[in-house]
Amino acid sequence: MTPPRCQCGCGQPCAESLRVPGTYTRYVNDLHRKQASRQRQGKTAAPHTRPPTHCACGCGETLPPYPGHGKFQRYVTDAHRHRHRQQRQGADRARVQGDLTPRQIDAIIAHHKQVLRYERNRQS
Repeated sequence: MTPPRCQCGCGQPCAESLRVPGTYTRYVNDLHRKQASRQRQGKTAAPHTRPPTHCACGCGETLPPYPGHGKFQRYVTDAHRHRHRQQRQGADRARVQGDLTPRQIDAIIAHHKQVLRYERNRQS
């Protein structure tokens, strides 16, 4: 029996399945499966095909050229990555006026528990 062709349309023969002996895979590899999925959705290129050119911390420095293997570099140095993390955490901690502090929330929960306890004792 000849192996079936890859369903992404490349025309390459598929390999025999390692999970179920005697059957074949539908795609040559995972990349072909993703390519077929993008074609079905009408997308022409893979997402994130172009590496970033500037540091993600917002300093404006340009990144060195992408070597073509591994992950894209997002920060100039580790110091920039840590500075970005600290800025993000500071923004997360910034309170909006009217928000309750964790201490106030705990006090409200304790009050509600006390009221429920009072109601239960009153009913008995």
